[in-house]
Amino acid sequence: MTAIGAVRGIVRTYLSREPGVAYDWRIGAAAAIAVGLPACLGVALDQQGAGILTAMAAWLVMRSTPRGDTRNRIVSLVRRSLLMAAGVALGMLTGGWAALPILAPAAFSAPLRVLGPFPALCVVVGAGQPHPDVWLNTALFLAGGLFATALLLIPYFGGRHDSPRPRPPREPAAVRVRAALAALRIAAGEGDPRFRHAVRLGVCVTAAYVLITATGLPGGQLVIIGIVTTLRPSWGQTTRRIVKRVGGTVLGSALAAALLVVAAGVSPYVLMAAVALLSGLGQPLRRINYGFWPVFSAPVALLLTDTSGTIGWIDALERSTYNAAGALLAALATLLIWPAREQDRIPDRLAAVLEAHARLLDRVAVLLTPTGLPGERLHTRAADNLEPVVPHDTPATSRSAAPRCQ
Repeated sequence: MTAIGAVRGIVRTYLSREPGVAYDWRIGAAAAIAVGLPACLGVALDQQGAGILTAMAAWLVMRSTPRGDTRNRIVSLVRRSLLMAAGVALGMLTGGWAALPILAPAAFSAPLRVLGPFPALCVVVGAGQPHPDVWLNTALFLAGGLFATALLLIPYFGGRHDSPRPRPPREPAAVRVRAALAALRIAAGEGDPRFRHAVRLGVCVTAAYVLITATGLPGGQLVIIGIVTTLRPSWGQTTRRIVKRVGGTVLGSALAAALLVVAAGVSPYVLMAAVALLSGLGQPLRRINYGFWPVFSAPVALLLTDTSGTIGWIDALERSTYNAAGALLAALATLLIWPAREQDRIPDRLAAVLEAHARLLDRVAVLLTPTGLPGERLHTRAADNLEPVVPHDTPATSRSAAPRCQ
């Protein structure tokens, strides 16, 4: 492949969008309100750090739109807010090396749908930003998450709620735990993609945190953000996400640098309004094309991960480099840590699919064959043109004596 062909392929991958997804400006408006209102309120009350911390929590909750009926949405969003607040609190209470025993289990559990990657990210954010008043800042972080939750529960912003569905009775906790442990043993033995993904993510995030803590890298939490947002269960998914993440981050870094140069000496209200605008513009693009989303989210992340609001354009470029480094570490983890080797399983899986289809067709043929026919099934269309078979116990003269149908 020539260099021009490779570049064209990268550009084509970056510009590819999800089919059938339209720009939802209402969710963008909700994101702008969720991030901009706490940030501007913090500036008005001369508590810019508290405002940015609250806006960060709201921004993380807005990362995905909930689905389902009202109960499912409330449970999902409130659980996410509580887990993120707990992660920030534990990170601030421990910090440094003491946060590692908390971060490692959270990172290994990130692929679980009930947890997700946000608690692990919040542990990193809290550990990198120790505060004297932990509980007040935890309450502010929780308030930001609940504020975004309230916005997303409004059908105008979060979409129409599904009708309530009957819920099956829940099994006892002991039964669910045994089933989960059995599924975990099977996944580990068979090398299930989700289990391998959990191992890669846990190892990669833990190793990155050890390196960041040992070197004291400023803004190093963006390396972990790059890992978590890029690493996917398969190589194809990961490389596609790398192209989109790195390309969008580079463009977003340029936008952040220009924004910070222009905003130097400008009222902080203008800067917070720009953050709200970028949040609103970028949030709907996440579902359309993930590569466009970092263009707007990178400046927001750079500003919201520094509660002092004094980040410079050189810092913006450095921290964007950290984010890209996290994406590249995700690629190395996919190649080196428990590689999939899915191509070796293709023959066995193809044979299993063909056998399942054969059994299905055999069952359908049995069900569709009319009762009373001497044969169990009709194998070919040519069977319809054959003369009916005379049963052994029927006299030969009975067929000639039968009336001929007109």
